[in-house]
Amino acid sequence: MAIQTLGVVGAGQMGGGIAQADVVLSPGKLRDLGIHLRAFGLVNPTYSGDTLLGYEHIGDLSMRRKGIVFALRLLHFAGGKLKGVTSIPLPITTFEQAGISDDGKRAIVIGEAGAKMLVVDVPRKAVRVLLQHKRGQPGFRAEPLLYFRDGAFYVLGYFHDEHNVSQGDYLARINLEASGKDAFEKVLDVSALETRLGGIDGSLFVPPDRGFFLTRKKETLYFYHYNKGILGEFDQGISCENLTAKGSRIAYVVRRTPREKEVLLRDMASGKTWTIGERNAPYTYLFLSSDGQTLITTVLDLRGKRMSFFVGKEADNFALKPVPSMQNREIGTLRFSHSGKVYTFLSPKGLQVGTIK
Repeated sequence: MAIQTLGVVGAGQMGGGIAQADVVLSPGKLRDLGIHLRAFGLVNPTYSGDTLLGYEHIGDLSMRRKGIVFALRLLHFAGGKLKGVTSIPLPITTFEQAGISDDGKRAIVIGEAGAKMLVVDVPRKAVRVLLQHKRGQPGFRAEPLLYFRDGAFYVLGYFHDEHNVSQGDYLARINLEASGKDAFEKVLDVSALETRLGGIDGSLFVPPDRGFFLTRKKETLYFYHYNKGILGEFDQGISCENLTAKGSRIAYVVRRTPREKEVLLRDMASGKTWTIGERNAPYTYLFLSSDGQTLITTVLDLRGKRMSFFVGKEADNFALKPVPSMQNREIGTLRFSHSGKVYTFLSPKGLQVGTIK
C-alpha cells in the first residue's frame, strides 16, 4: 500500500488565493431578512452552493400553539450575492435533522425524535408528512442521519412492529412518492453487520452499499470497511477522533498512542494512502468532497477560542493550504457543499459564505 506523507503549505507558498468570502451577513442584516441568529442553525449548502439550507426555532406563539415550532430558512445566492430567502414553516415541535437534494428542489426533515418525517417541495413551498408514528401500527423510526447520493435520500433507522418492538437497524432508501413504512426500502442490514463485528462503536455510511465501522476489543480500536457484502479490517489504533468518507475514500484522525496521532486519507479501491498534514497537530473536523478529490480540515485553539481551516486537493497531493479568510477566527459552525467548492460559516458575528478555488 503506497503511503505519501504531506505537510502543511504556508500562506506565503500558496500563490493565488484558494478561497474568498463572497457574502458576509451581520446579525443585523440577518434580522432584516427575518432570520434571528440565536435561533438559527446551519444544515448544509446544495451541491453547487447556490442555496444554503438552515432552520430556525420559531418564537411566534400563535404558530407554536398550532404545533409549528420550526421553519426552514433557505438562502439563495448567485454571482457572489444574496438573492433572496425562502421560509417554510414546519409542523414539528422538535427538530432532529434535515437534508437537501443536490438541485435544491427537495428537502427531508426529521423531527419528534425520529417519529415524524417531512418531505418539502422547495419551489412550491409545500410540506407533506412522509412518516408519523401511530400507536399500534408497524412503522419506521429514524435516527438523525440523512444522506443524499445519486439522486436519492437515505436514512438510518429501525423498523418496528405494532408493539413498537424493533425489527432491526437498517440503512434505508426513501421513496418520496410513498408514505409511512412503505416509504423506506431496506438497502443495508446494520444489525447483521453489528453481529458480524461483535459490536459497533462507530459507523459511517456511503449509500447504498458501503460503510466504515469501528469496533473495540479491550484497548484496541479496529477499523473495518464494508462493501457489497465484503467486510475487512484496514487499521488499528486506540481511538478515532474524527472521520468522514465519500465513495471509496475515508479520511480519519487516528490516535496510535496517548501521545501520537495522525490524519490519514485512504482509497479503499486503489489501496493508496496519504498521511495528511503534520503528525500530532490538533486537526478536528474533516470533510471530503463527493468526488473525494478535496479534503478540508480545521484546527481548533480551545484555549484561545479560535479556529482555522485548511484545504488539500488531490491535484496537489492533498498538501494542506490555509484559507486566508478563515484563519484564527472565532469558533463557529462550518458546513461545506458536496462539491467542495463552497463553505458556510456561522458564528456570533454573523454568517459568511465563501468559495474555495
